[in-house]
Amino acid sequence: MKDRCKLFCRVAGTTAYYQLKDRVIDGTPCGPDTYDICVQGLCRQAGCDHVLNSKARNDKCGVCGGDNSSCKTLAGTFNDAQYGYNTVVRIPAGATNIDIKQVSYSGKPEDDNYLALSDSQSNSLLNGNFVVAMFKREITFKGTVIEYSGSDTKVERINCTERIEEELVLQVLCVGNLYNPDVRYSFNIPIEEHREQFVWDPSGSWLECNRICQGFRSLDVQCMKYSLIKRQSERMEASMCRDIAKPQTRESCHGDCLLKNWQYSAWSQCSKTCGRGSRSRESYCMNNLGRRLIDRECNEHQRVVTETCNDQPCPKWTFSEWSECLVTCGKGMRHRQVSCTTGAGEEKVSEHFCDPSGKPQAVGSCELPECASWQVGVWGACAVTCGHGYQMRAVRCVSGDYGNTVDDRECNAAARPRDSQDCEMPGCPWASPAQSTARPDNSAQLLTQWRYGSWTACSVSCGKGKRARYVSCRDAQGGVADESYCAHLPRPPESSACFSPCGQWRAGEWSPCSSTCAGGFQRRVVVCQDADGRSNSYCDERVKPAESKGCDSGPCPLWNYGVWGECTQTCGGGRRTRLVVCQRPNGQRLNDYNCDVLDKPPDMEQCNLQLCPGSASWHRRPWKPHLHDVNAVPVGAKPNLKKQELPLKRSQLFASCREAQMRQGVRIDGEYYLKVRSRILQIYCAEMQTDFPKEYVTLRSGQTDNFSEVYGHRLLNPFECPYNGSRRQDCNCRNDYSAAGYTLFHKVRLDLSSLRIMSA
Repeated sequence: MKDRCKLFCRVAGTTAYYQLKDRVIDGTPCGPDTYDICVQGLCRQAGCDHVLNSKARNDKCGVCGGDNSSCKTLAGTFNDAQYGYNTVVRIPAGATNIDIKQVSYSGKPEDDNYLALSDSQSNSLLNGNFVVAMFKREITFKGTVIEYSGSDTKVERINCTERIEEELVLQVLCVGNLYNPDVRYSFNIPIEEHREQFVWDPSGSWLECNRICQGFRSLDVQCMKYSLIKRQSERMEASMCRDIAKPQTRESCHGDCLLKNWQYSAWSQCSKTCGRGSRSRESYCMNNLGRRLIDRECNEHQRVVTETCNDQPCPKWTFSEWSECLVTCGKGMRHRQVSCTTGAGEEKVSEHFCDPSGKPQAVGSCELPECASWQVGVWGACAVTCGHGYQMRAVRCVSGDYGNTVDDRECNAAARPRDSQDCEMPGCPWASPAQSTARPDNSAQLLTQWRYGSWTACSVSCGKGKRARYVSCRDAQGGVADESYCAHLPRPPESSACFSPCGQWRAGEWSPCSSTCAGGFQRRVVVCQDADGRSNSYCDERVKPAESKGCDSGPCPLWNYGVWGECTQTCGGGRRTRLVVCQRPNGQRLNDYNCDVLDKPPDMEQCNLQLCPGSASWHRRPWKPHLHDVNAVPVGAKPNLKKQELPLKRSQLFASCREAQMRQGVRIDGEYYLKVRSRILQIYCAEMQTDFPKEYVTLRSGQTDNFSEVYGHRLLNPFECPYNGSRRQDCNCRNDYSAAGYTLFHKVRLDLSSLRIMSA
């Protein structure tokens, strides 16, 4: 029971549990069988009115705080045995405190009589289909939990204290020797005249104390009409509850008398009229005498200066699906319904509540495959060379961008062009009255000619194909003649090559420039597609659009710097700085990340490294042979060095603290000049009394700039960034991060070989 307010996760299909959090969200019920709620990881008492520390309880009728007068108890027994399922009673919706028992015939569990439950549609809930549950279990029925003892007991029992939402059918299954069952049941149902009750109901919890010391707090109590059938409450006039004792609405409040607290100005206007805005107010730290104090005198966590407002969703445009295109081919129009709606139910409101500039189009264009049309060829030659004859041309029904031939029924038959017409040639010589009627022997040869029909459709719908036509030798009367009679004339071709373009080049949008400055290139996708947008391999390479092109993104920004400032020291090593900025050639200043950080000129350097006048230090020289020289240093004598002195001259600089220790005998921790990568740096040597001294860099700017912090607040919703990322104590956060902390740095350890900061 102590873990009821911890969050556990059970692996599906197993009994393995794992703790996810040490506490659930405040307000979570402690369990399905109690009204108590979890607060800060502890299970706290609450009543059926869901108010903390309330002692309100449901009466036997299921009414919170009721007096048991709104329902009545129905009870009965059943002991008739017929093989199979026997209906005992139908328990109506709204019943509470259901208690059902089946006492064993022989005093043993095996009496072949078993309780069963089903809903009003005969769907089995318990012990259906002649399958009986032997052990204890819980059945969830429309949100209500029903407990079952199992069949392996002398007294088989079903009970439920909560209200059921639908009718429940109680049955008894009789098998085997058909002993008479002994079923006893009872339950409460609402009294007709008490189906609606009027009660005083507290609205919310007690308000805060009206004064810091010796004040009162109040409770808002409303008259409510409670429907036992619908399980719904409705606020009524106070006069409807005049016959009911009204609970106490005011009480004195005790506690610590705080001498200072926050006081506030009026709330500002909400930043939005809908869609969740925010408002703010000024705060003042005041004492109980009405005197204003500085803000840090009051508890920062208790200050509330911002809150959300107008959470209701804004009206928005909604639209239906597009209608079918109003034409069957070619270009046309289509329609849809566009409305201004509000709320989750999308209730229609006047259009002036929505932004007119964002209104979707109610009428749009649509384009279907191009309509089929008649296509005609050129007129062929006249069927005769003289006199009256006829000529023909090809007429076909075509569709699409490429003129594909389709069935003639796709085109308008009434508008079909003629495919033949009369033609008149010069009169025939033998028909003239002045001409002799005698025809020369070679007349057949002279009056024949080649005749041909229209070209057929191309053998392929696109690309390279073949087309054909009918060619024959005809005499003057149009009859078919032997081709030898037309041999003196060039024979027209019967077939020829034909070509229709299969695809078109289609280009996508240009990509962004590959470089933000100093030129670059852009790319786009170019594909060959047919009229339906499908990929096609036949396009004219000569007209293929370019896939890349150059782009001019302007000159790159460069580092610019000013003159060095004054040195901070006249001797002994100081620092000087200068301004280094990233800017465009036109002088526009940019953030540093727009320039190459590796090429950034230094903005600080050391200066005046020479020793200051009057500074002195001990230096060793070789031992002299004069043992009694009064100027020689006695054995065991030790130079009197101060910790803050820089004891090495520039001509005697070493590369590490260890080298200075070994070659100069220095054993005192302090600041020293070392020569690192051809530059003279001021380094703090530590642990000089050991064999492995360490190098540190002293941080001059102090704790304002040299610190490390792990912030303790963590957003409850990690996918938002409120207040533009600024720190706020009143954010929607948790403050339980164990790794939080704040560390100040005065010195950092340096690896002289790699010039990297060492973290350990």
